[in-house]
Amino acid sequence: MTAYEAPTVMAARLGVTAGQRVMEVGFDHDVDDGLRAGIEGLTGTAMLDDDAADAAGTAVDAVLMWFRLGDGDLPFLLDDARVPLAEGGTVWVVTPVAGKPGHVDPDEVGEAAQDIGMAATACVPLGAWQATPVVRDGGTGRPQGARNDPSAAATADGSSSCG
Repeated sequence: MTAYEAPTVMAARLGVTAGQRVMEVGFDHDVDDGLRAGIEGLTGTAMLDDDAADAAGTAVDAVLMWFRLGDGDLPFLLDDARVPLAEGGTVWVVTPVAGKPGHVDPDEVGEAAQDIGMAATACVPLGAWQATPVVRDGGTGRPQGARNDPSAAATADGSSSCG
């Protein structure tokens, strides 16, 4: 695997494909630049920040939401992130893994999603980060376009494979 393939493989776990529009929120100095590059490589376009998405006036296919403990009110931020989301789109809440500063348990993401009428599905491990997909409730329970990746599967008791 080359240095470029690893981020592309991680990004592919999020199910992004060529031509999709991805908005990024919560960017800070600690984000995974490789994952960001992988997403842009797969989509063929630069990710939009919330100002650019507002200016474009069109829906986005996915939102990559970096979130750490202490970043604010997660239900409020999720509610804000879903505004530009196209029908069938996914908000990927990306949090540090257990043991890293700012870790947020995927169950907390699930509770925040339920608070605003959305649903969180199985967490996807991404190295030092983990991504919990949040979709409009009543959907299939699997983010549109997500790869059939065993690392993204829920365990038999319904909990996520992340911690």
